[in-house]
Amino acid sequence: MKNILTIFLTSFTLILLSCSGKNDRQDFKPDSYNGQIDINEINLKKRFKQFKYHPREYVEIVTDTIMNNGFRVKIKYYSLMDHSIKKSNSLTTKQEPIVFHRQFQSDIVVYKDERLVFQTTLNDKESIHFEKDILQFVSLDEMISNKEQVVINYGYHDISNNKFSDLRLYIKENGSVTTEKTQGI
Repeated sequence: MKNILTIFLTSFTLILLSCSGKNDRQDFKPDSYNGQIDINEINLKKRFKQFKYHPREYVEIVTDTIMNNGFRVKIKYYSLMDHSIKKSNSLTTKQEPIVFHRQFQSDIVVYKDERLVFQTTLNDKESIHFEKDILQFVSLDEMISNKEQVVINYGYHDISNNKFSDLRLYIKENGSVTTEKTQGI
């Protein structure tokens, strides 16, 4: 009887020690159950691409300028968080992240003596530049602007070819507009 009790207690102790649950949680892998999912960290890095966005967060620059020639110019330059262009690089390896550049737009409103003479959005979805170029900057050129017109400089960057194009927008006091390409690299 004493031997049976000793065997029973020894067996019971071994069962309790082997079923602590400590190792079960560490060794748990769903692929051991269905053979389809592999949670191995190295395989996850191979399967899932990493992405980088420039800029990472929303950017907005608002300029409201009242000039002494009677013109008032409002420029709002902002990033579009839902539109980006993939930077293509033939030298990219599988381990490097895929880089996207966010698209930008600019709303321009021009008044002459408190009368609206011009309003537009640069680089809207209907623009010829929207799918391939990024609007780099928009600025009021106060040095060239005079009593009859306002001049706004803006530029695009073609990230696939690394080419830049600078343009100039001439807005007359009657609302007529002309565009001039000033530089291209």
